[in-house]
Amino acid sequence: MDILDWINRNRPGKTQNLPDRVEIAHESGEHSTLWKRSDNTDLSRLRKLGTVYLQFDGLDLFSSTFKFASVLVPRVKNDVTVIFTLEQLEREVASIGFQFPELSVPFLYQAGIGYCAVDVASGRIYEYDVETGLSDEYESLEELLNEWLAAIV
Repeated sequence: MDILDWINRNRPGKTQNLPDRVEIAHESGEHSTLWKRSDNTDLSRLRKLGTVYLQFDGLDLFSSTFKFASVLVPRVKNDVTVIFTLEQLEREVASIGFQFPELSVPFLYQAGIGYCAVDVASGRIYEYDVETGLSDEYESLEELLNEWLAAIV
């Protein structure tokens, strides 16, 4: 899955390609920031997420509906930390007492829902709803995003 293609197809807007990030003012009124990768960190644990971590390192999508953790450095806008690191996100998930299946990596906070992790072998997405305590599974990141899109349209 190419995340930027998915966004442009499903939530188009005015895109600004800056040296360190891509900013999108969506026609829907939402805003997204995708920080560009600037290092050669090993991303083998995240390769099943398609281009998300090959091109970018930290994403704040649709006015903070989806916050994809950064691999190494927190992402800051206007002196406010917007995106935490994978390590910080893993600690946060552990602090609420939830444990995703073995060989999965927490990478995403979804506002109003909770956390998501990716299975490093299959690419399956695991979702944990902090309010209900329920969990769900998706075959891919694209399936998760498409379900969200269908729910808001």
